[in-house]
Amino acid sequence: MIKNILIYIAVLAISFSFAVFYYAWFSNFLLIVVLCLPVLSLLCSLPFMIYSAVKGFSLYASKVIYAGDDVVINLAANNRSGLFCPLIKVLVYSKNSFCGKSKKTAFKYSGMINKPVNIPLSKIGKDCGLVEIQTRWLKIYDMLGIFFIPVRFNTAAEILVIPKTANCSEEVLTGKQAIIGYKKKAGGGFSDDY
Repeated sequence: MIKNILIYIAVLAISFSFAVFYYAWFSNFLLIVVLCLPVLSLLCSLPFMIYSAVKGFSLYASKVIYAGDDVVINLAANNRSGLFCPLIKVLVYSKNSFCGKSKKTAFKYSGMINKPVNIPLSKIGKDCGLVEIQTRWLKIYDMLGIFFIPVRFNTAAEILVIPKTANCSEEVLTGKQAIIGYKKKAGGGFSDDY
């Protein structure tokens, strides 16, 4: 990630100026530690990064939810015992063509993935329709977030958002009411009869 690289360059510049202007054993030691930090982070993270990239991940979601509920997709490791990921980043594209909404979400997670991790897409499920979710890439970063392994993660999922049902009141269902006839609405059509 660019932010982490810029932070590291700033820390490196500060430690370098500290070593130049304050010549002592501590300033040189600090400069050497800051110089070796990315290499140490990569060496510690590389086995976990390679193992995660080889085992892979899967993405799934509920098939049907009600309007207004949060759309949540789940990211799971293909390994049954779980995976330790120093840092993963997934770019999720979600689109609801029925209401014309789309959203791009960058999801980051670090830690052990031994059960599915929820990725919330809250605003896209407010309206009814078919929510199409797609991912293309997944990046596995080292502990500092400077080096990464790109993994092709071309998956798709669909979630049908339906309206919430409501129970009729008992007054409507009494036997005292009768239908005498019907009247067409101004727009016409069989669905407008009442």
